[in-house]
Amino acid sequence: TNSLTFVKDLGNRHINIASSDPQEACKGSKFYLICGPAHIHEEILKKIAPFVEKDSFVGTLYGQGSFAWTAYAILKNRLQKDNITIWALLNVPSICKTITYGESVSVIGPKNMLKLKFFHPSHLLSYCAAYPDYQKDKICNYVDDMFGIPTVPLPNLLCITLTPSNQIIHPGRVYGFLK
Repeated sequence: TNSLTFVKDLGNRHINIASSDPQEACKGSKFYLICGPAHIHEEILKKIAPFVEKDSFVGTLYGQGSFAWTAYAILKNRLQKDNITIWALLNVPSICKTITYGESVSVIGPKNMLKLKFFHPSHLLSYCAAYPDYQKDKICNYVDDMFGIPTVPLPNLLCITLTPSNQIIHPGRVYGFLK
């Protein structure tokens, strides 16, 4: 089986814990940031779901590939009861390369702004949304603090989950490498 690394409390911009044990990594956390390709979101969400505390924010840097629907399906019985918010960014705020696994990364090409509110085709912008909608401003503030990048909300998570930008840009990039 895959060994997943769970990280908590990135608000202070360093890793407090790296663990393959979701119970250990989730203890005391209120803000969950899932980093990884869309095909592992369901696996990670299922592993952390029993340990997500009340009044928490569960999200991903990359919300495409049905993240919102997957998170809703896994957490649906607890969203209102435990006041859990699902959130996502449309585009990653930067690309990272591992320096020391579980300890440090090199940040490459950070964005100038992260967006959470309206569509703009610029590649310099990213977008974010939340469910329930009234939490999107709070998520924007958290992401602003976490990455030091201004963040603006989108109207809803469908703006993110239904946007196939990765599937549009990568075939062209791969073709360019192979040409």
